[in-house]
Amino acid sequence: MTPPVEPPRYPPKPQPGDRVAVVSPSSGLPELFPLPYDLGIARLRTHFHLEPVEPGDAQDGCLAARAGR
Repeated sequence: MTPPVEPPRYPPKPQPGDRVAVVSPSSGLPELFPLPYDLGIARLRTHFHLEPVEPGDAQDGCLAARAGR
Protein backbone atom coordinates (compact mmCIF):
# COMPACT_ATOMS: atom_id res chain seq x y z
CA MET A 1 0.00 0.00 0.00
CA THR A 2 1.32 3.42 -0.95
CA PRO A 3 1.62 5.96 1.90
CA PRO A 4 -0.53 9.08 1.56
CA VAL A 5 1.13 11.95 -0.29
CA GLU A 6 1.33 15.22 1.59
CA PRO A 7 0.35 18.35 -0.30
CA PRO A 8 3.25 20.71 -1.07
CA ARG A 9 4.09 23.30 1.56
CA TYR A 10 4.97 26.83 0.54
CA PRO A 11 6.70 29.61 2.46
CA PRO A 12 4.58 32.60 3.44
CA LYS A 13 4.18 35.28 0.79
CA PRO A 14 6.43 38.31 1.24
CA GLN A 15 4.83 41.26 2.98
CA PRO A 16 5.62 44.95 2.37
CA GLY A 17 8.88 45.82 4.08
CA ASP A 18 10.26 42.26 3.92
CA ARG A 19 13.82 41.74 2.76
CA VAL A 20 14.19 39.49 -0.29
CA ALA A 21 17.38 38.03 -1.73
CA VAL A 22 18.17 38.88 -5.33
CA VAL A 23 20.00 36.32 -7.43
CA SER A 24 21.03 36.60 -11.04
CA PRO A 25 21.79 34.03 -13.73
CA SER A 26 25.35 32.80 -13.93
CA SER A 27 25.53 33.94 -17.57
CA GLY A 28 26.56 37.42 -16.44
CA LEU A 29 23.67 39.22 -18.14
CA PRO A 30 23.24 41.82 -15.36
CA GLU A 31 26.81 42.92 -16.03
CA LEU A 32 26.25 43.13 -19.80
CA PHE A 33 22.72 44.58 -19.62
CA PRO A 34 22.38 46.38 -16.28
CA LEU A 35 19.16 48.25 -17.16
CA PRO A 36 16.75 45.28 -16.86
CA TYR A 37 18.43 44.24 -13.61
CA ASP A 38 18.18 47.76 -12.18
CA LEU A 39 14.56 48.05 -13.31
CA GLY A 40 13.77 44.77 -11.54
CA ILE A 41 15.36 46.03 -8.32
CA ALA A 42 13.42 49.30 -8.58
CA ARG A 43 10.18 47.42 -9.25
CA LEU A 44 10.66 45.27 -6.14
CA ARG A 45 10.90 48.50 -4.13
CA THR A 46 8.19 50.62 -5.78
CA HIS A 47 5.54 48.11 -6.83
CA PHE A 48 5.91 45.41 -4.20
CA HIS A 49 7.35 47.51 -1.34
CA LEU A 50 10.05 44.92 -0.67
CA GLU A 51 13.66 45.57 0.29
CA PRO A 52 16.00 43.78 -2.15
CA VAL A 53 19.22 42.37 -0.69
CA GLU A 54 21.89 41.98 -3.35
CA PRO A 55 24.93 39.80 -2.75
CA GLY A 56 28.13 41.59 -3.70
CA ASP A 57 28.55 39.53 -6.85
CA ALA A 58 24.98 39.72 -8.16
CA GLN A 59 26.06 41.82 -11.16
CA ASP A 60 29.60 40.51 -11.63
CA GLY A 61 28.97 37.89 -14.27
CA CYS A 62 29.70 34.20 -14.39
CA LEU A 63 31.94 33.02 -11.58
CA ALA A 64 33.38 30.19 -13.68
CA ALA A 65 34.30 32.63 -16.47
CA ARG A 66 36.05 34.93 -14.03
CA ALA A 67 37.93 31.95 -12.60
CA GLY A 68 39.22 31.13 -16.09
CA ARG A 69 37.37 27.80 -16.43
